[in-house]
Amino acid sequence: MKKIKSFNSNGYLYKKQIISKSVIKEIKKNMISIMSNYVRISKYKDIDHVLDKAFIDISKKSPELRSNIFKAFCQLYTIPKLIYQKQFSHFLKSIGFKNPIIIGFGILAMEPNEKRFLFNLHQDLRTIFASYHSANLWIPLTSGNDLGGMGLYNKSYELGPIKHHVSKVNGHEEVNHKYTKKFTETKITNLQEGDCFIFSPFSLHYSIPNLGNKIRWTARLVLDDASKSKHFNKTFEPYNRKVYCDTRTNEERLIAKFGKFKKIIKNV
Repeated sequence: MKKIKSFNSNGYLYKKQIISKSVIKEIKKNMISIMSNYVRISKYKDIDHVLDKAFIDISKKSPELRSNIFKAFCQLYTIPKLIYQKQFSHFLKSIGFKNPIIIGFGILAMEPNEKRFLFNLHQDLRTIFASYHSANLWIPLTSGNDLGGMGLYNKSYELGPIKHHVSKVNGHEEVNHKYTKKFTETKITNLQEGDCFIFSPFSLHYSIPNLGNKIRWTARLVLDDASKSKHFNKTFEPYNRKVYCDTRTNEERLIAKFGKFKKIIKNV
């Protein structure tokens, strides 16, 4: 294992109210618009209720429709707009990003009491990074009580990439808990719209379940710093991903083990 450095000594930062709520609302409207081709959109005043109801109705129709709609969500051009503002650019510079590049972006959805998509203890190694200085950004699109979040081990990014295996229980990648012994645990919950949680993808982390009454929608971006990449004359990535992780998507891996997703849904 290679001991590495990160943008922060603990491997994470939590910035409150640094993201534009108008862009968050724009993303939600885009998601609802995509679903309007397939389901009737409700007239609730609360846009979160409208969004959740539409996605639940989509899920009732077929696993294929749900999967394809979600893939479209993850490619929305409005997601990167969340970080295109002076305040955030200044913040990136303050934590050492000289030449930031966007490695990837998408949407996470954690439904109430849903266990299939809870992640085990892991690092985010399937992404194609340019350096070890990379950062995951979690930007909550919804606020609420008991919506879950993430458990993370402080400074565990120092371990560098760790060999993962696929769990025989739930089909997700995981690492042995022995790697956490030297590190203290932090639980990140109660994130609010407008906040941003930044953490090293090499930090050991896991999902905290959503026990609330609404979907926890989160925009996810992965940033890296090309100025920290001294290996481009040989390769783009700082390590060989295939040595450390299963490079299939989460959906491909879960379908191979459990078949297509079918959810028993209660009306809202």
